[in-house]
Amino acid sequence: MKILVLGAGQMGIALVQYYLAHMPQAQITFMDVNSAQLKQSALRLSNPTNTQRLTLGHTDQLEKTFAIVDLVLLAIPWKAHAPVLALAARYNIPLISLSRPAYEAIPSIKALLSQMTVPVILGCGLEPGLTEILARYCATQFDTLTHLNVYCGGVTKTPPCNPLHYKALFGTHYLPTAMRDAYTVKSGQLVTVPRFSECEQVDTPVGTLEAWHDGLLPWLSSSYPEFASLQTLTQKTLRWPGFSAAVNQLATLGLLSETPITINDFSLSPKQFLEYCYEKNTLLGTEENITLLLINGEGLQADRAQSQHFQLIATQQEKYGLNSMAFITGYTAGIIGRHILSGEAHAQGLTSPEVLLQGKVVFTLLSQLRNHGVGFSSTLMDAPAHA
Repeated sequence: MKILVLGAGQMGIALVQYYLAHMPQAQITFMDVNSAQLKQSALRLSNPTNTQRLTLGHTDQLEKTFAIVDLVLLAIPWKAHAPVLALAARYNIPLISLSRPAYEAIPSIKALLSQMTVPVILGCGLEPGLTEILARYCATQFDTLTHLNVYCGGVTKTPPCNPLHYKALFGTHYLPTAMRDAYTVKSGQLVTVPRFSECEQVDTPVGTLEAWHDGLLPWLSSSYPEFASLQTLTQKTLRWPGFSAAVNQLATLGLLSETPITINDFSLSPKQFLEYCYEKNTLLGTEENITLLLINGEGLQADRAQSQHFQLIATQQEKYGLNSMAFITGYTAGIIGRHILSGEAHAQGLTSPEVLLQGKVVFTLLSQLRNHGVGFSSTLMDAPAHA
């Protein structure tokens, strides 16, 4: 098998680590537009992996490489996807992307990939990805699902000592502070709410964290019959308390504006300036960290009010030099990639992880994640009717 991993950041490293360690027959090509970053990332690959099966390449060779690989995995920004998706369509190569797609681009992408006989999965890691797989699986545990609340986030095990109480587990150079709308379902209707709004306190294995509206896919509640009876559906991001208040204060002060300001012929937006100032403060170092996915469902099963609680915990993998977020995101995508390579995935063209993985296949995914050290628990109990 020949596999191409495009993007040499934290997530790309996790993907390469997974396939070098768990698919001994595979030949991996690791590519990035930045040759220096690619070489630096390759040096981080740990001793247990067989790097003789790894080839480094520049994106100038992308089309030539595409023509001979069996699977492509993308750990690159969404804005760089268009030419790669075009190559996937031209050569009919299955593809997995970790990035959340731009929602308005979905119809044109579906048309571009309509003639493919293999799957292309956009948003396939932890969130989006495993989050939606388990949310849909939770829904199948009820005859009537009425309420579903999803919480997801990666944090250090102790609160960081910086004004945002935040460390960047994704390894990006930007802060996750963009002011935009988020989606939620209230009284059975999909509505938009401000990101960082309706902040609540959530008890977790690392202590009390805050959670606010963020990443719900707008089509999730309307795409599947299991969600037809939903009255409320939320997806909130977990952070140490204080993050949302600090972000909202920065926005009030105008410091999150992306409109450039010109001073002495030099232009820079307030948000760019802020990110430059705080990059070192928010860069993850050697701190212990944990990534959590919590799902709480409520509804009726055999005419009884019941609740289902899922908890997934990933910790950093020192053996492979991966933080918890990179580990769970990359390994989830890696396992799904193996499912595609096995020939058992029969989807064609644009598809979603929660469509590709259902029923027993979900148990296989969870079992493999457990084998890699991910903690998972599920509790079903009687519950009073939701107020």
